[in-house]
This record gives sequence, C-alpha cells and structure tokens, in this order.
Amino acid sequence: MFEKLERIGAPFDTQWRDSVIDSKKKSWLARKALTILWFVTFALPWIWRRIRGRSSGDGRSGKYTSLTSWPIR
Repeated sequence: MFEKLERIGAPFDTQWRDSVIDSKKKSWLARKALTILWFVTFALPWIWRRIRGRSSGDGRSGKYTSLTSWPIR
C-alpha cells in the first residue's frame, strides 16, 4: 500500500517498517523453552481433546439458558 502512495507522490511515513520496540534476539535455550511451554499449554490439550472426541466447549452451559431478545431490557 505504501509503495502505491510513494508512486503517486502522496505523503506517508517513510519509517513505517521500523520496529517500535527494539527486540533482542533470544538465546537458543530461551526459544526452545518458549516453544515447549507453548506446546504444553496449547497443543497438548488440543491433541488430547481430539483423541477423546471432545470439544473445548463440551460440558459448558450457555450464559442464557432460554431464548432472549437482544438487547435485554
């Protein structure tokens, strides 16, 4: 999009690709630890539910147990 603005001569921020926060490269060990933490927190529970044929919403009840008009008055 910004390339198009540049082609037609429209004003735009030339530093739009620069990062706002200076990111420091994490060590190999920190990256692996974060990957393992993500896998244990999100992927394993998802896999376990799929193996058992369940959904993350099974056993939960709705906020409203009967039909409700919206907005509630």
